[in-house]
Amino acid sequence: MRITTQILTNTSREAGIPLVQGGLLDALNKENTSVDLLEELNKSQDAKSASALQKVFRELRNASDDLRKRASELLETGENSLFGKAEETKDTEKILSGVKDMISSYNKTLELLKGADGSLNSFYYKELKSAAAANEEQLKSVGVTLNKDGSLSIDEKILGNADYDTLKKVFGDESKFVQRAEYISDKVSQNAKANEESIFNQYNAKGISYSDYSGENKYNFFG
Repeated sequence: MRITTQILTNTSREAGIPLVQGGLLDALNKENTSVDLLEELNKSQDAKSASALQKVFRELRNASDDLRKRASELLETGENSLFGKAEETKDTEKILSGVKDMISSYNKTLELLKGADGSLNSFYYKELKSAAAANEEQLKSVGVTLNKDGSLSIDEKILGNADYDTLKKVFGDESKFVQRAEYISDKVSQNAKANEESIFNQYNAKGISYSDYSGENKYNFFG
């Protein structure tokens, strides 16, 4: 609220205190403006922080959804599945492409989990690394190496030379690694979505709109 000359005069008269209006009025209004500005700046910072955090969880949800999708494609059975279509010809081109896509999504999800807050995300980070570590030798047999940070690297030559049966054993419907990655990625996605919604609800309840800082419509946070 801006303090006017009339307000100050009335208050002074009631209190019986002589008033030098100019200096005090200016000072009070400056102080009042500073408080209002500080409140707005704090809201702005809260909004930006919430937007940045919400973005992290959105990216994590998208990456884990993609990992789940890639894993599901490799685990799928039937004549229209990746392995089903190649069973007769033994042409591994599309299988190899699917494997590379899955490993890329695995690495992206792992990276985002490492940087995300929350005990559940820390747990899923360890679980995802553990899924690869438990199958390290099998993965290595087709040129997929487990790095110290839990990420996976591909030796294109070794992987490209792997035959159909070997690829199916390592990445097909009975693959423990792919099964585990699919399961964990689903849990990661659910948790990331819950975190997104929690952030939105908390800051929305405070009356703070941060859609201007997120670059998105505030009613489309989860699209």
